[in-house]
Amino acid sequence: MTLDVATLNIVALLNTTILMIVFAGVLWAYRSFAATRYWLGSLAAHATGTIVLTIGTAGGSEAATAFGSWLFAIAYCGAWQGVRVYYGKPPAWRAAVVIVALSAGAMLALAAQDRPVQGIATALVQIVSVALIVLTVLRHPLRPGGLVVVGGTALALAGNIGEFAANLLRLAGAAGPEPDVTAWLYLAVTVGGGVCYVGFVLMAFDRLRTQQRNFVALVSHEFRAPLGVVAAAADNLSLAPAAGDSEVRLRVAKIQRTVKRMSMLIDNVFAGDRLDSWQAPFSARAMFDLNEVLQAVEVGSDSDAAGRVSFAYGEAVPVKGDRNLLEIAVLNLIQNALKYSPEGSPVAVALSRDPGTARIVVTDQGSGIPPEDRERIFLKYYRAAGQASSGSGLGLHISREIARQHGGELALTASDSRGSTFCLSLPTDRRRG
Repeated sequence: MTLDVATLNIVALLNTTILMIVFAGVLWAYRSFAATRYWLGSLAAHATGTIVLTIGTAGGSEAATAFGSWLFAIAYCGAWQGVRVYYGKPPAWRAAVVIVALSAGAMLALAAQDRPVQGIATALVQIVSVALIVLTVLRHPLRPGGLVVVGGTALALAGNIGEFAANLLRLAGAAGPEPDVTAWLYLAVTVGGGVCYVGFVLMAFDRLRTQQRNFVALVSHEFRAPLGVVAAAADNLSLAPAAGDSEVRLRVAKIQRTVKRMSMLIDNVFAGDRLDSWQAPFSARAMFDLNEVLQAVEVGSDSDAAGRVSFAYGEAVPVKGDRNLLEIAVLNLIQNALKYSPEGSPVAVALSRDPGTARIVVTDQGSGIPPEDRERIFLKYYRAAGQASSGSGLGLHISREIARQHGGELALTASDSRGSTFCLSLPTDRRRG
């Protein structure tokens, strides 16, 4: 396959433009994310350098070609500053100015020299700048974006080292590589640089994701503390002498239901955040009996649920996963059944097992779900029209995601005017079956 350097310049310019649009969008949406400014600025320098290089190559101007190559190379100094800011370090302006000044002086001094000499100087500038980026990234724990940056810089370094060696051969009077090989080396440099900036994008979103996760954890903690105080006060009130009054009992029960509903909402928000994260959602994958999950849900049920929900346990069903998440999934199904069925009507929860699969079936006696809503109810924040009961639209979505993260599924298996049936299926540990 024959590669044309001029065509590669145009492709590199298009890719740089696309990346600039992406970073401009991130900067517009998150103005406080300072590292993006440096990365956007370095991309602008890359684009300018590529334009000048293309014009110089097309017009046969050695000076323009050399200047474009130099501008493309020093753009990585700006990217390096962005990486330092990303990790909470101040920009290393002195080092960047030294690199820019020395390289500019070298390019001016070598302006009258042959292109191989200029190529060696440009390759050295890129090697130093790109090496600083990868060294800064490697000093910190590697996350997905960092790994992509390391991969991109490795490819760019390989291309630059190849160009450095090729120009040394030409300078020594030996036969340099074929034009096609030179184009492939240039392709490695441009692709490696593009991959590096894609890694910066991932780093930006990873940081934003971390900030969101920290915010959710903080809000959850701040809500749990006052809810605990309210729950304790309600429990104390239920034990007070005045608790015998029917009006007081009703008010205490209402407080306790509200606290439980708020606690469930916090659990769902926190579970949804864990499931949406790029990392594995399971803090600890352990082996346990699925009957234990149902028992924990039954023990934690309030008086209303205890009087309406019946549990049918089965033989030992060993599964592997996150016990807390599975408890949330089952509790969501039960609360959903209680909420959307007539007050006082029963809800049945049954555990069964087939070879390789465990099933938790939750059946209510509600009015059923319209056919057009039977898949939509699993969408995040979706609530069917005309529902009188309040809700966040998170429960069924999170329960399905938990099931799928465990290799299982949650499905609505039956629904009509007599009620609805949900089935949560999970793979079992066959070694213990």
